[in-house]
Amino acid sequence: MTMPQPTVLDTTTDLRPATLARLKTELETALRSHEERLVQDPEQDDISMTVYRRSQEAHDEIVAALSRMSEGTYGICETCGGAISEDRLEVMPHTRLCMSCAHRAR
Repeated sequence: MTMPQPTVLDTTTDLRPATLARLKTELETALRSHEERLVQDPEQDDISMTVYRRSQEAHDEIVAALSRMSEGTYGICETCGGAISEDRLEVMPHTRLCMSCAHRAR
């Protein structure tokens, strides 16, 4: 018996590319702001550094999601190869894992 192939989402009519591009731009602006503050005061507290690192990680995830869209692999779980549900992608458009694999990865 052959396994059904996951359906790659049609990103030409989907709003996710625009959403991800907007988030990428917003994060780039926030990262520049954080960088300026850290340069002005290199002894920023740990919270500021944590916010900066998490912003950078989020930016990297969004860039990776946009790359998956252009490669045609967006919406496919990187662990099991199954389709990622529309509901999950609505909440986390940058996700790499389906819900089952995300729970196992915890």
